[in-house]
Amino acid sequence: MTRTPHIDAGARRDHRTACVVLAGFFCLCAAVAYQLCSLSAERRAQAQLKHEYPYPACMVHTGIMVPLLAEDEPRIDVRQLAHGQLYVPVESASFGHTTVQRSAFELLARFPHLDRLDFQDCRIDRGAMLSPEANARLTHLQFWRTPITLAHLRSISKCAQLEYLVLDGTDLKGNWLREVSALPNVKDLILNNADLSDGAADSLARMKALRSLQLSHAKTDSKLGPALASLENLECLSLCDTAFDDDGMKH
Repeated sequence: MTRTPHIDAGARRDHRTACVVLAGFFCLCAAVAYQLCSLSAERRAQAQLKHEYPYPACMVHTGIMVPLLAEDEPRIDVRQLAHGQLYVPVESASFGHTTVQRSAFELLARFPHLDRLDFQDCRIDRGAMLSPEANARLTHLQFWRTPITLAHLRSISKCAQLEYLVLDGTDLKGNWLREVSALPNVKDLILNNADLSDGAADSLARMKALRSLQLSHAKTDSKLGPALASLENLECLSLCDTAFDDDGMKH
């Protein structure tokens, strides 16, 4: 008769503990390897972006101001951690006085921590826009003296986490603001040189989360007063060179 070797409870417990520790170690190694690969790919994208849009046409910013690794060497050398040269992920990017093409947005989509975008005096190609995954991460988006299209606004409407939005010089007519009025978290909105007549004020009234609103050189109609009155969370309102009659003030 064959006897089964006896394994006491303590040995079984030690075996399970060792398996859990080993599994955790392998998971940690896999996570570290994934992060290193992601950062390496991000650094290559950053170098390419700077090559296509040399300073000052494009600037990228990190969360912590530390020296970056050399742009011509995409590998990450962990020995540089001791010298304070750790690569920090890109959190924001700004473009100025340039034409932003589709390829730029494809590169921006490779920055998984990007949450702020700024365009000043730019022209954005009609088909250039961020991917849905990149849109979902944005919290701040600014278009200063940068015309955009309805297609761009539809893309912006996917930015569910957006809190700060600047639309300056959109050159759009009709109820164009409808595309972004459903954004639930926009608290600060700047509309300069915008046409808020022909239904756009109705869309503005649906942005209930607004706390700060700036209208400069905006074209409005009689619907603006009731629209502003319906924004119950509005704390700061700036009307600079925007016509607002006495009837509007009654609201």
